[in-house]
Amino acid sequence: MADSSVGAKPKYSWVAVLTTVALVGGGSIARKRIEEQRLVEAIPAHAELSRDDRLRIARAVDSTMGALVNNPDLDAQMARALGTPVRNAQERSAAARALSARGVGRLSASQLDEVFSIKLELAQRSTAVCAGMWSGRVAPGEIFAALAKLPHPRMLRWMTLSAESAQLALRAGFTVPDEDQAAVDAMLSRAAAGLDETRRTRFQRTLDQSTDAPPLDGCATWIDLLQSARAADAPLRERFYRTMARP
Repeated sequence: MADSSVGAKPKYSWVAVLTTVALVGGGSIARKRIEEQRLVEAIPAHAELSRDDRLRIARAVDSTMGALVNNPDLDAQMARALGTPVRNAQERSAAARALSARGVGRLSASQLDEVFSIKLELAQRSTAVCAGMWSGRVAPGEIFAALAKLPHPRMLRWMTLSAESAQLALRAGFTVPDEDQAAVDAMLSRAAAGLDETRRTRFQRTLDQSTDAPPLDGCATWIDLLQSARAADAPLRERFYRTMARP
């Protein structure tokens, strides 16, 4: 197997949108429509996302991340955790994404199983997201378009786990898990051993090319890895997931 320590480990853009506003209770139809429009505009536009999709996603974000968003000391806490100022909506959104990316590796083993199970579902529903999970280059709109294709409870669970990851990263003394290269190597070998010769050659070539591999090859290799991990023994799976979750 190739040395996977040089770029072969995918990077992820963990979705976190903390700039939505809550719908107000009661009021006129006109006011509700204005609030709905503000919610819709908080979600990036995408050709595959209807207005109703964007509204549904925004409401899901608000319901799962409300406690985090409504923390009056949130900006100061994020600034302390990241060592960078958080002064506006753009910086707040970037900080939230960074914190979620840091925190996911500290979720419980069962939560990590959920995270990577949903990642596999997203990869299977969107080639763009699948390839982006391998290369680390994927637009937020693509992620939301893929999320909209999930059953609603799965989408809600993804967002809840994202919020919990950010909360973990805000805790005093937080550190990301150490990289476990032995677990990565073991999973790469396990995945390759389960492929036929043609697919194994493609898998190896993609590892060699790392994040510069063609998108379809990166996507195929990523799915092969996730499927292999899902069938692996729990201890190895957890070690692999914690390393893969490192930002």
